[in-house]
Amino acid sequence: MSTLELYILPQGPPNRAVAMLVNELDIDIVIKHVDVHKQENRSAEFLKMNPLHRLPVLNDDGFHLAESRAIMKYLCDKFDTSGKLYPADRQARAEIDFLLDFDLGLLFRNIGLYIYPQYFKGDPPAIDGGDVKEQLVFLNDRLSSRAYLAGDVMTIADISIAASLGLLEAVDSDITTADYPNIVKYQKTMSTLSYWKAVHEPFYLARSKMAAKRASNKH
Repeated sequence: MSTLELYILPQGPPNRAVAMLVNELDIDIVIKHVDVHKQENRSAEFLKMNPLHRLPVLNDDGFHLAESRAIMKYLCDKFDTSGKLYPADRQARAEIDFLLDFDLGLLFRNIGLYIYPQYFKGDPPAIDGGDVKEQLVFLNDRLSSRAYLAGDVMTIADISIAASLGLLEAVDSDITTADYPNIVKYQKTMSTLSYWKAVHEPFYLARSKMAAKRASNKH
């Protein structure tokens, strides 16, 4: 029997997304936390799995796969017997692919450019936030007529995007999901998942530590 291993940085949104899917599908897998501060992701052993030294990385008995959204698709194809999280239907799957690409290329990228400079260094955002607001409006409008982003059933697009949206909670900023009522309702629904709190706990802990660090740097 093959051994599945998942290497993650548990604080990171894409990593949390894969961890949530693992819980949703109840996959028998060994999860290994990688300490990037100790440069464990740049060790010779890790670089054999992913020369780009990014996380997460899946090791399926010697088959190595990086990038959270690719990993999620792979795990669904292998373990989702219900077919609901990443349906085989061509159009349904294309819509989920669109949402995952939107998350990767726009939403997560722009939230990161807006939040990370504030989060890590207390610096101003790298962008003005207009793109983030535009993308939040898009999601809020989309959720006005459906419970989840691709319809009435949760898919991997929801798991990925909900994790990305959570990054807005990393710092107090002038962009917040509180201004978008459909997103607020949606995130509340997602947060009721039985594994949500446990998966997000490392992020909440890191957020508290970084807030304390930024505060001490001001003195």
